[in-house]
Amino acid sequence: MKTIISAILLMSLISFTSQAQIVKKPSIKRPSIGNKKKSNQASNPTESPAKSDIQMADIYVKGLNKMLENGDFDHNVKRETEVKDKLKMLEERIPRIEKADPNYDTKEYHAAYDKFKAAYDKGVSNYKQQLADQKKRDEEQKIANSPDNKRLREIGEWSHLLAFSDQAITSTQPIESLETFNAGDIITSRAYFKKPIEEVTSSKKYYASFEVDGKVIFNDDVAFPCEGGDMYLDLEIVRQKGRRVNRLRSFNKLANGTHTVKVYLGTSSWVKTSTAIIIGSFELNMTDEGRKQWQEIIDAFDYTEIAQNELPKEGMKNSKVANDAIRFYKDKDFNGTPVKSYIDSDAWGITRTALGSIESRFLDAVVIIKLSDEVCEYSIIGVRQDYNGSGYGSSYYNGIGDTRKVLCTKLK
Repeated sequence: MKTIISAILLMSLISFTSQAQIVKKPSIKRPSIGNKKKSNQASNPTESPAKSDIQMADIYVKGLNKMLENGDFDHNVKRETEVKDKLKMLEERIPRIEKADPNYDTKEYHAAYDKFKAAYDKGVSNYKQQLADQKKRDEEQKIANSPDNKRLREIGEWSHLLAFSDQAITSTQPIESLETFNAGDIITSRAYFKKPIEEVTSSKKYYASFEVDGKVIFNDDVAFPCEGGDMYLDLEIVRQKGRRVNRLRSFNKLANGTHTVKVYLGTSSWVKTSTAIIIGSFELNMTDEGRKQWQEIIDAFDYTEIAQNELPKEGMKNSKVANDAIRFYKDKDFNGTPVKSYIDSDAWGITRTALGSIESRFLDAVVIIKLSDEVCEYSIIGVRQDYNGSGYGSSYYNGIGDTRKVLCTKLK
């Protein structure tokens, strides 16, 4: 019996010794060299520490794709609200994923963001272009609907042209208009209409404005009648008689060279595009010789006008006050040198205070200058003297009145 137990114990000891010999030695964990990433974190997003951010990023990408398909990137309101918000949230999620899980591959998110950002920027650019295009259309429409352009369309509907010539125009049908004139020419014009004039305007009086090189040089300040027929009106650009010779004075002040003259005919003073019934233009070559010829017309007209003028009647005698008027004229540096003066008033005028006390007295004197051997000019000079309680003080200047040319032969 003891022999059997001993044998069993011996067998057990041998078996334990054999198992102990095949047990491996425990391995020693050594630290990694460098920044070696753990591969198990990049394989499954559901196990990533950035799981919630990844899920949200996927939702944003899906949503933005849907918006792109629906055209929301091109819709200004949706683009600047929903699209912009989601794009910003995707942009913020990507670095959060990379921070929480450095091993997680975010290339697809970056690519998706770049795609959506490019689509967003294109939408913004297109919208800005649309605004610019609309602004341009609005400005073009505003210009097209301006009073000037509206009137130009109306003028085109009711008129043919404003024809110009260097002689009287007799044709009742539109003629070929001269385009260039020289200073010294007599310039006439005829306005041709497509319909009877009374359908264009009920007025029988007209005004004209003249624009040279874009600047108005003359406006008729008094209406004048235009001769003509049912569908045309005659307009003398350079007139040899009447008040409208003043137009010629304005032309004669132009510098030598070629000028573009634009003519506006209308029914109210200060005619411009929006009030004209017809508009035309021509080129004008100014020269000294031509200016001289026009000046002869002006001088002839002026002489006729001047010949009708009379000197003011002579009033009370007071040589001292008359000489005072000459002195005032010189002191004010008015045109020319006085050659004569006299009192125009028959007596002194008196000014009084509110209580009736004498304040001052005044009168008018005539001062005459000589412009040429034939033409003189007079001016009315006001003279005043203040009352000092017992008499009147020295004379002083009290303003200038009418100035007019007269023939020197009328001086006594």
